[in-house]
Amino acid sequence: MEASTIAFISYLLISFTFLCCKFSLDPRISRATLQRISFSELFPSWMRKHEKSYESVSEMNQRFAIFKDNLRYIHSHNVQESTPSYYLGLNNLADLTHEEFKTRYLGTKPPRRSENKVRKTENFIYGDVDAPASIDWRSKGAVTAIKNQGACGSCWAFSTTGSVEGINAIFTGKLVSLSEQQLVDCDTEYDSGCDGGLMDNAFNYIIENGGIDTEQDYPYTATDGTCQTTQNVVSINAYADVPEKNETALVQAVSVQPVSIAIEASGRDFQHYVTGVFTGKCGTDLDHGVLLVGYGTTAGYKYWIVKNSWGTSWGEKGYILMQRLDAVQTSGLCGINMMASYPIKTGPNPGSADALTPRLRADQEASWASS
Repeated sequence: MEASTIAFISYLLISFTFLCCKFSLDPRISRATLQRISFSELFPSWMRKHEKSYESVSEMNQRFAIFKDNLRYIHSHNVQESTPSYYLGLNNLADLTHEEFKTRYLGTKPPRRSENKVRKTENFIYGDVDAPASIDWRSKGAVTAIKNQGACGSCWAFSTTGSVEGINAIFTGKLVSLSEQQLVDCDTEYDSGCDGGLMDNAFNYIIENGGIDTEQDYPYTATDGTCQTTQNVVSINAYADVPEKNETALVQAVSVQPVSIAIEASGRDFQHYVTGVFTGKCGTDLDHGVLLVGYGTTAGYKYWIVKNSWGTSWGEKGYILMQRLDAVQTSGLCGINMMASYPIKTGPNPGSADALTPRLRADQEASWASS
């Protein structure tokens, strides 16, 4: 890096450090605060917080201009006359244009089920489940830590491993982080690695492969690679789709296990979301795979708990709360009710000497037996 670049960055980082740190972490920047603090004070603090660096002064100036435009947009949302249900803020994506964000983090949209060559293997089995008013699988030890897909359109792989990790933990009592990179490298018959894929296809790959390896043994690289020799540590036996546009059915499924879903996440508000119940504008052009890990109610809003794969600096430490519309025949907010599916596990993992001990409720066990 040029000496002038290093000097300029050092100056920005040193200048107004205390003041910058104090305000750049608060998503609800008031009008008075925005007038009192210059953009050049906020930017170096944000760079340090998110460990950002640029190749040249020219690139940094370009990112600074984008940062300023994004901050103005964030501020315009947060100071609405009526108190918003969610807030935007300076997360790790604040130096990206909206188009850059969509290209890097969403990738190729998944095919619709009508175009999918791999069909579900089982019918929906949770129609008789009496779902509780709320559930959070994070508190039940069925959700691994937030991961980061990086600039690779592999969201589908993270959604897949998340739901398989969940059902495996529920059945075996062991939470094992599984390999997204194996899906990116090896599940190539119908899916396309960093160029996109579909969770149902990935479930089918795991079934036909006899299982999937751990993240520790087959770590993530955020690039398309060559399929490596693996060991099958966790297996599933089948998978099923949740009936489309049926929120009641989706609630029933999530009350039993974490569920893979696809949503439209290309909106600018989604890019800059930091907290609250998301009620923003979005359509049903599904372009992002995520994981439903629960649902609940707060401040008069029913919401879904959605695990994303953009790291802990985005959203509520990697999660987003999305409004649940509480209707049956609806696509749901951002198409959340349109393409949900879940893995089914009925047998032990490969090489396991112990018999599988289901930990589901009695009514759920009856559902398995009758399927």
